[in-house]
Amino acid sequence: MRFNNLLYIIILLAVSSIAINAGTDRLSKCAITKQVESEPSPEKFINSFFHKYVWGKYTLDRKLAKKYLTTRLAKRLLKDYAEEYDGCDDCFAVWNFRPYGNDGGNDDGVVKVAKINNTNWYAVTQRYCGKIFVLKVKLIKSGDSYKFDQIKE
Repeated sequence: MRFNNLLYIIILLAVSSIAINAGTDRLSKCAITKQVESEPSPEKFINSFFHKYVWGKYTLDRKLAKKYLTTRLAKRLLKDYAEEYDGCDDCFAVWNFRPYGNDGGNDDGVVKVAKINNTNWYAVTQRYCGKIFVLKVKLIKSGDSYKFDQIKE
């Protein structure tokens, strides 16, 4: 009888250990998956920026510019804004991301984002007034996100 109880306890401990390890594996896999998912893809980063600040109604201020733009591009957009308008030290020429710099209509915006070859450049295809335009943007990795570094038409 003692032998059966001892064997039962050993089996119970082994099964519990397997269940605990399996649960730990599941937890660690979930944590790894969530960590990878929290890091945006370059395409999602570009789409989000364009949706909010280029075609959307949000304003890009210095704090947000530090998050989205390299110092080089921020200086260029500040300069471009200052050349067009007076009286704003905290305004960025986000129209440089749009075809012809205009606001566009309701159906305008990003159609597609695609990586160009094996580089940090992306082609951002946009619809503007019924026509399709492609803008090239260069991203650099910054921590666990990205920053826009250059814009080319």
